[in-house]
Amino acid sequence: MAKIISPRLGTPGDDFDEVAALEAGINVQALIDGGFISTSKTAKSAKTNSEQEETR
Repeated sequence: MAKIISPRLGTPGDDFDEVAALEAGINVQALIDGGFISTSKTAKSAKTNSEQEETR
């Protein structure tokens, strides 16, 4: 199951039904490549400069 990233497809964080999309003829790989949905289990946020300085 994929998660919605872009508000153009729905509410970010909601599940995206890949099977139903494929049955409807939607190119799911294009949505993944375009950054509209994600299949990764966990999303990691980037460290900011202040967070990196605190760890030094």
